Amino acid sequence: MQDSEPEPELIEGLPAPDALTPADRYLELFEHVQMSRIFEDSKTFPDCSPKYDPLDVLMRYRRQKRSSDFDLSRFVADHFYLPGVNESFY
Repeated sequence: MQDSEPEPELIEGLPAPDALTPADRYLELFEHVQMSRIFEDSKTFPDCSPKYDPLDVLMRYRRQKRSSDFDLSRFVADHFYLPGVNESFY
């Protein structure tokens, strides 16, 4: 008899696991944000939470980026919640 781990089960009421990375989800928006260096470190944008459905955010980006007055920093601020800042006093 072989011991094996039980198969994981979804727990009712919890969302399904998210298999997409921010790069996979936001495609060229992710690349544009990372390459523009809006944030001091490359981990900040992946830690941002969208204010709207991610697909809607991507579609809005694709429409708005064509505008001559498009401001990527403003777009990110308008469409994402920034991660909280944890102060360290060490």
